[in-house]
Amino acid sequence: MIKRLLILSVLSLALQAQTIEAKRAEYALQQEKSSDQGTAFLKDLNTELALLRKDLAAAYREAARAHSLGGDVKDWLDEVNHLRADIAALEEHFRRLNVEEAERGEEGYGLWDQEESTIGQLVMEYGAPDFLYVIPPEIMNQKISLHSMIPIPRQSWNELLEVILSQNGVGVKQMGPMVRQLYQYKQDLMAVHDVIASRKSLDVFPDHSRILFVFTPKSEDIKSVFYFFERFRDPKRTYVHQVGNKLAIASTVDEVKKLLLLYDAVWEEGQQRTTKVISLSKLSPQEMEKVLKAYFGASTDMGRMTVAKGGAHLTVLPLNQEGSLALVGMKDTVERAEALIKELEEQIQDPMEMTVYWYTCRHSDPVDLADVLERVYSTLVHSSVEGAVAEAEKCALKTDVDVRVTPPNFGIPTSPSAISPEPVKPGRLASQVQKSKSLNFIPYAKTGSIMMVVRRDTLPKLQELLKKLDVPKKMVQIDVLIFERKLNSKNNFGLNILKMGSAASQKHRGGLSYEDFSGAKNPGILDFFLSRKASSWFPAFDVAYSFLLSQEDIRVNAAPTITTINQTPAKIAIVEEISINNGAAPVESNGVTVFEKSFTRNQFGITLVITPTVHEPELGDEDDKRYVTLETNITFDNPQESSREDQPNVDRSNIENQVRVLDGETLILGGIRRKTSEDTNEKLPFLGEIPGIAKLFGTSRMTDKMRELFVFITPHVIVHPGEDAKKLREEALKKRAGDIPEFLQRLKEAQDKQKSTKLENSFDVIFGRKHER
Repeated sequence: MIKRLLILSVLSLALQAQTIEAKRAEYALQQEKSSDQGTAFLKDLNTELALLRKDLAAAYREAARAHSLGGDVKDWLDEVNHLRADIAALEEHFRRLNVEEAERGEEGYGLWDQEESTIGQLVMEYGAPDFLYVIPPEIMNQKISLHSMIPIPRQSWNELLEVILSQNGVGVKQMGPMVRQLYQYKQDLMAVHDVIASRKSLDVFPDHSRILFVFTPKSEDIKSVFYFFERFRDPKRTYVHQVGNKLAIASTVDEVKKLLLLYDAVWEEGQQRTTKVISLSKLSPQEMEKVLKAYFGASTDMGRMTVAKGGAHLTVLPLNQEGSLALVGMKDTVERAEALIKELEEQIQDPMEMTVYWYTCRHSDPVDLADVLERVYSTLVHSSVEGAVAEAEKCALKTDVDVRVTPPNFGIPTSPSAISPEPVKPGRLASQVQKSKSLNFIPYAKTGSIMMVVRRDTLPKLQELLKKLDVPKKMVQIDVLIFERKLNSKNNFGLNILKMGSAASQKHRGGLSYEDFSGAKNPGILDFFLSRKASSWFPAFDVAYSFLLSQEDIRVNAAPTITTINQTPAKIAIVEEISINNGAAPVESNGVTVFEKSFTRNQFGITLVITPTVHEPELGDEDDKRYVTLETNITFDNPQESSREDQPNVDRSNIENQVRVLDGETLILGGIRRKTSEDTNEKLPFLGEIPGIAKLFGTSRMTDKMRELFVFITPHVIVHPGEDAKKLREEALKKRAGDIPEFLQRLKEAQDKQKSTKLENSFDVIFGRKHER
């Protein structure tokens, strides 16, 4: 081929009319000369290309150095472009010479009949003679079939090959004067001749040139136009992408012109777009959106539904918070949608309509039931509204029970009157008159009814719920036995009078005196006195001894019984009110401030607050036993002796616990026991320290205080109020507190023990306490 090329470029003289032998001899001579000239031509061409590439590399280096130093690189860039143009010109000249020489020895046409061929074979057959083709593997083996009986001129092969490849989604990218690369349109969208944004610029490029056209429709129509182009584009050659409020179309010039012509025919300038918000009264925005979707047809994009039918475009935006729909589209389409919505709402009965329903409570408190229904109703109403917060979460059912006993209030009061006693407030539960926090459920306590103002669609659910809520509540009868014993013992004995010498009465007498009547000098005290006159060996003296043994035994027994509803606190208070002196308080009298005594009334005693919780037996439990959880809070007050009756000292004890017992079992709260012992001894010097006779010359006082308390709590679950309450009442009447055999037995044992300890105090007087003996 090289020899032929050199022959075409060197020989300038045509062959003369000669004989065959002469022509053969001349042709052989010319071939020999052409071989030498072709070798010299290639050598010169390669040398020239090497020098140009060397100069190009040097120009690049100088341009980079100038750029790093901050100098002007324009001259070097011009030099680079000039060198690259020279290299391309040489390579293109050499390619054209090679192609022309090849065409001289070939036929001037081709039939292009390729059955069950591949793109690689097609390019190798009809494209390889002109360029070096780079074909990726996925394109190389792509199947293609061509059928033709007409000859295709040689000069049309390149254009026809590009058309066939383009129809199969394959483009041709010019990589240099001699190299072309095949690529798939969908993988390289930027392999285009130019990027244009004007329709007039389309006429500058050939129809089969691939360009990137930037189209700018109206901003309100951007989505619809995008879907329109997507539907009508050639899926192998044309690709449409939305970039902001513009559309980028990568395709050939003829395809872009067709899409724009179709756009002009459909989206005429006379159409007007409008936006309208329609309020819904009987259907939710989601339901109406589905109706419009079924009527107009639908397609969804980014949470916004655009529906279209018969060329009409409609965008539906549900406004859940406002219960409305926003319609965006052509004016006639929006009007048709509005008419459809009104017609549907006229045909449907409004499920959101409010209705009034009256319910009479049979077994429940209307206030408590109204609060529960309010929470349930709020959940039903707001569960379908996105982002809504149920009002029921803000309302919490609370049962407030005042379990505190008013403590003594000491200090300077601010009462304006001299005596301002507080009214007596015995222990009791909170007032039954409660304020309901519900808005849609209004309780009327006097008739035990509830007036409900609710939506019609929620009324059947609320009625079904009322059947389960308004049922007989379990009750618990709580039997309480309180045993309290206070034992105060005082022993006073010892020397009361000792006179000797001239201070003695100088009488000879002796005796025993005990007085216990009104006006007595020492009531309740046993006195032993002895007087002797002076003798020759001992002076006169008077001696008196006093003996006092007192014992106080206080017993408090109480057996209260109370019945309460499950999980409802029950309070029992056994208290005594005492007037407390608060001291002097300022009082205005005739413009003058004077100070007078003020008093308050305070309660002291025993207060019990018990909250029962009934636990149902487990399924399959044969015993059918119920357990009860008791939450108890017990307070005990013990007033002590004080120098002033109106300012007593009070000891307070408190028990608070939670226990779980079986129905009918007894819970014992005991161990509240306190014992205080006080001993006082007064002795004469020296004589009171002599062993054996020391008690004769001194005075001893022993005081013992003991307090013990037991509380027995027995819960009884009343499942059926009528029958169970009657049965428990009869059993309670048969077994009164104090007559129960087990308590009678304990009482007898206590009496026997008391008899055996009658002389214990006397032994303590003579011999001292047990631990001192």
